Amino acid sequence: MAKRNPPPNPILPEHRELFDAYIRKWQKLFNLSDWRVVKKPGRASKNSMAEMLEIDTTNRLARYRLGENFGIEPVTPESLESAAIHEMSHLRLHELSEIAVREGMYNDAVLAAEHAVITVIEPLLMELAKRRSAEATDAEAPESYGGTT
Repeated sequence: MAKRNPPPNPILPEHRELFDAYIRKWQKLFNLSDWRVVKKPGRASKNSMAEMLEIDTTNRLARYRLGENFGIEPVTPESLESAAIHEMSHLRLHELSEIAVREGMYNDAVLAAEHAVITVIEPLLMELAKRRSAEATDAEAPESYGGTT
């Protein structure tokens, strides 16, 4: 029997902890503090970096899972935060999907449109997060002397 190669860019326990922290960060930034957003045991579906599932708007409960690996994408703080933004964007937009379902208008086109919006805003939000982080770091840095001593 052939030996199986380990998956590229596996998710380690420390990655899971960081992803959970990013989920909490973006829950707050997306004004979803009235939701219980909890980790579901197990791994995301095959070929998924992460997934938001079991979204219950009545009880304001959402469950998410992180995959086993990121495939060819390196696992970095940035890729983990980007995945968290993506999943929390699904939660933020979920109520729109429910309206479409209620009106009998939900279909693959609505799902594709939701993903199109997320694909556009995800890198913008990542850039904003990087700028905020840099500004916070700059604010904490001591003043430069600007000259010779």
